[in-house]
Amino acid sequence: MKKNDLCKLIFLSLMCMLVCGYGFINLPVLREVVNSSDITYQSWKKNASEIETQLKERMAGRQDLVDLYGVSLRVLGKNMVGNFEFIKDERGIVQMVQNLPENDLFEQSVIALHNRLEQEGTPLIYLEAPNKVDGFQLSEQLYFFGQSLDERVHTLELDGIDVLDAGERMKNSEDAPSPEEFFFHTDVHYSTYGEFWLSKLLVQHLKEVYQIDFPESDFALDVSRFERVKYDFLGNTARSAGQYFVGLDCFENYIPIYETDFTLFNKAREPVRTGNFETVIMNGYENGENNSIYTYWITNYGQYPEPYYRYQNNLNPEGPKLLVIADSTFMRSTAFLSLVSGEVTVLDIRSMGETPYVQQALDEKRYDAVVICATDYWSRSFSVDCELPALPEEPAQTADYWIGTNGICLDSCNGESTGNADSFAIQRDAKQVELVGWAADFKTRQPLSALYLQVGERVIQCGYGIERTSVSDHYQDDNLKNTGFSVTFPAFYLREGAVDQLLFIQVGTDGTYRYEPVRYSVST
Repeated sequence: MKKNDLCKLIFLSLMCMLVCGYGFINLPVLREVVNSSDITYQSWKKNASEIETQLKERMAGRQDLVDLYGVSLRVLGKNMVGNFEFIKDERGIVQMVQNLPENDLFEQSVIALHNRLEQEGTPLIYLEAPNKVDGFQLSEQLYFFGQSLDERVHTLELDGIDVLDAGERMKNSEDAPSPEEFFFHTDVHYSTYGEFWLSKLLVQHLKEVYQIDFPESDFALDVSRFERVKYDFLGNTARSAGQYFVGLDCFENYIPIYETDFTLFNKAREPVRTGNFETVIMNGYENGENNSIYTYWITNYGQYPEPYYRYQNNLNPEGPKLLVIADSTFMRSTAFLSLVSGEVTVLDIRSMGETPYVQQALDEKRYDAVVICATDYWSRSFSVDCELPALPEEPAQTADYWIGTNGICLDSCNGESTGNADSFAIQRDAKQVELVGWAADFKTRQPLSALYLQVGERVIQCGYGIERTSVSDHYQDDNLKNTGFSVTFPAFYLREGAVDQLLFIQVGTDGTYRYEPVRYSVST
């Protein structure tokens, strides 16, 4: 027997002894967990999962055993973790295996968004992140997270979309980070330095190509003007192999050392908190008492799981307004963009679900630029434009005995009472129009199933179902409590007075019919 083989055999024997000892120490816990579970033939799969979760949480020395597993992989020269779940490449970066995403729906949404923005003269930039798997390929059948999809980029470019290829810029730029500096070794996300560089790259592109002015951007995005606080960090691709498989990463918090002042708004446009960069943009992990290598510092930036929020830079109110559609791989970049912008509205595609947040964001205001940061698992679509449902139309509601008109009562426009008049004025210098009121289906004395507003050729779905106890109290009918609505759209939809009517379309309670539009005349 060769000496190396003998050493490996001895090592494996020691490993087996340690694992057996670990199991013996935890026998009481194992017995308690199993006895407390009602395992039947019908529920064994569900209970097995629950047992596994409890054992992970309660078994003593579990993380030490995971670390030992990682050491054994290194000693044995193995680079694979689990059953083709994670693979360490020659650079020491742990790659995560996943299914090849289907991009058709996502590409169609991006193209539809481009077509809409092109009509408004708003640039759309598709930021393609560097290829994490560059030069690493075990098999054509294996696909890894972070692997660039050339076909997707080619499709978007053919449709005239501005693709900012960060990978190519990284290869051809002297001040760009190396792949080892850009990518974590133990996590799917990018390093803080990598995301900081992406934000600078994007700002430079917007300045050079679209002449968008970012005042003081050279000052605000100078890395020497940040305190960089470092933490040892074990990311999500190496936690099943422990801290010794490839070692630890270094996560950095970037904190501006100059004056900052922000307000965070939620999806209802309500202020959540106001203060400096640390107070508003960051989530306070650095103040935690139990921080360790397992603290997931990635989520110290961004507002996950919020699908829609906005950073307002109170020291730069006239700065550019950006709409960013991204996920967790760009959250620190949006934080740095907020330092040089007037507003940054963030749509987190992971949490949007079926709600048309992209359409809502576009209907709220006009942006200087819209940015999509690409990741490789976006197989879902997102709504860009709203269409009226094709339903049978019934005559408009009439109910002279109540305070509304034709089933709807318009209370205010931009905070000013309209008195539910059939016509009202909008201030000429208004940047957006916010309408508030209530509506109901008086055929059934129930809330509507949906309410739409048509402004010229634009169709907007109103936020509906807001509690209005004044309505239910007036009619002494609790069924009418959640009948309030609110809708906001940019004033430029009125085309400087060319559009002089607003049409509200009410969809009945059961969604099988809609009423004839209720018209309001507007003047500017």
